Amino acid sequence: MVDLEKSPAVEPRPATGPAWLVVPARILAVIIVVPLRLAYELVRLLSPARLFAPVGRLMGWLYRWTLVPLGRALAWLAATLVWAPLRWFGANVLLPLGLGLVWLAVNGFWNPLCWFGANVLLPLGRGLVWLFANLVVRPLTMLVQALAWLGHHALVVPARALWRYVLWPPLALLGRLAALVGNALAAAAGWTWWAAGRVLHFLIVVPARLLWAGLVWTARTLIVTPARWIWAGLVWAGRTLVVEPARWAWRVLSWLGRVLIVIPVVAVWRGAVWTGRTLVVEPVRWAWRIFVVAPARWTRDTVLRPVGRAVRSTWRVAVAEPARRIRHEAREAVRQVTAPFRRT
Repeated sequence: MVDLEKSPAVEPRPATGPAWLVVPARILAVIIVVPLRLAYELVRLLSPARLFAPVGRLMGWLYRWTLVPLGRALAWLAATLVWAPLRWFGANVLLPLGLGLVWLAVNGFWNPLCWFGANVLLPLGRGLVWLFANLVVRPLTMLVQALAWLGHHALVVPARALWRYVLWPPLALLGRLAALVGNALAAAAGWTWWAAGRVLHFLIVVPARLLWAGLVWTARTLIVTPARWIWAGLVWAGRTLVVEPARWAWRVLSWLGRVLIVIPVVAVWRGAVWTGRTLVVEPVRWAWRIFVVAPARWTRDTVLRPVGRAVRSTWRVAVAEPARRIRHEAREAVRQVTAPFRRT
């Protein structure tokens, strides 16, 4: 007879092997593969695309409906309350003030200074040059020429005539006599030479000394003393006509510059700083605190901290605790497997 009933299917038995190979494989699977698989599933569950998508949408909404209108409002406030007043202030206050200061500097300082230089200093300089040329240079030139002429006719010509007509013939005669007489007339020649020296001394040296003393006294009287007086007069005139007026003009211009330029510029700068601090810095600081700092704190306290707590709790429950248990089970399995070997 044919048996129509099917025999139950025999379940395939897992292949077994030697214990020294199967047990380490299972231990490695429990220690390495299972934790890696759990970590992979946890990472997929807690991926940034799933976890931070609501936070990204919230940030986009805040940027679109809070920061963009705030930026536009701040730009409108800056253009209306800062730029327009500053442009009006520059066009109606600073520009006329600058043009007025330039006009005042040109017409109150530069043009008078040019007129003073062209009509006072230039004629004064030309007059001083003419006076110096006619009172100092020409008299000095004439005096030098006169002294040269006097020295030539008072010293050179008499000395040349004295040498040619008075000294040279006796000296030549004495030379010839000395050559003829020789050593016998040496004493007489010495006395003659001494006498000639004395004659030369009284005829040349003494007049030359007297003439030099006269020239020195004449130069001191006619040149040095007048030149000293003229220099003192020029110094006094320069101090009185140039230095003192220039000093007083500088003091007046310094006071005018301080009153008309420095003080208004400092006042305008302080006003601009106060206006900028009042109209720009304080509103921006207030808007920053209200529209940026407060939403950021609210987001941190309401969204980020709860999300962080949830992530830490999920990590502790899904990863830390299973890993701790798996490590404990692996240690127990290793202990049970190695127990027979320790006993033997």
